[in-house]
Amino acid sequence: MWRGGVLDNTDSLIPNKSFNRHEVYQDENMMDDKKFHFSIDDTILCFKDLTENEYNSIFENTTFAWLKELHEKYGIVVSCFCYYSTGDFNLSKVSSRYQKEFLSNSSWLRFGFHTVNANTTYDSAVLIDDYLLTVSELERIVGSDSIDNFIRLQSYQGNINNIISIKQSSIQPIVGLLTADDVRQSYYLDGQANKYIYCHDKYFDERLNIQFISTDIRVEYVENVSKKLKEFETDAWNNQLGFLEVFTHEWTLNIDIKEKVEKFCKWAYLNDYSFEFPEDNIY
Repeated sequence: MWRGGVLDNTDSLIPNKSFNRHEVYQDENMMDDKKFHFSIDDTILCFKDLTENEYNSIFENTTFAWLKELHEKYGIVVSCFCYYSTGDFNLSKVSSRYQKEFLSNSSWLRFGFHTVNANTTYDSAVLIDDYLLTVSELERIVGSDSIDNFIRLQSYQGNINNIISIKQSSIQPIVGLLTADDVRQSYYLDGQANKYIYCHDKYFDERLNIQFISTDIRVEYVENVSKKLKEFETDAWNNQLGFLEVFTHEWTLNIDIKEKVEKFCKWAYLNDYSFEFPEDNIY
């Protein structure tokens, strides 16, 4: 929590920005530019399902069918941040037969890199080879125009050399990164930059020419959506609602999580949010 301009890490386990910023966090009235983006981390099971069942359409997969339903009802856009592999399955095993269908839906459904597998983060491990491997396969599967270049890395970790490497990548260079939904340090950002984005929802690194936008809601941490939406009216959410970033993980997508996601999407729709990708709205 912010106390007298100091970050108190005793509250670091409180999720989804339920913090008071007190006098150091003034309302900047960002609500004239209301945008909503939904994303799913750890994505790979949907590709495994397509591969095992050889559907005629990607929307025979239950996750893609659900996302399409939300898009048709509310207009949402979705980014799926992907693993390259899980267990003995990897993206090289996925057919390119669905590429045309993915491309025809790329205005609202896109895919980006998250990590090579569930056990890898990039605070010290080298990133670029894993990035090129994964994104090359994604391009083959979903098409170049379906790639999202504003991504969330596993556990918000990535040292500066790793971030520079994917910013300057030979294919699909990134334009931005989504930062933590809590007070964890994100990527290579120093303490001051991390405090800034926590208070202001966005931060631009002029040196590397990279935009950062903070993640707001981790759906599996929300016990009661109505209570969380009511909390949006408090000072704890000053400056956080201009670009509302809501996410979950593919492996959590049970009925309860899907119902919570839909409630957030419906709230945004009824409150005149536009549904847009961060990469299409570089500040």
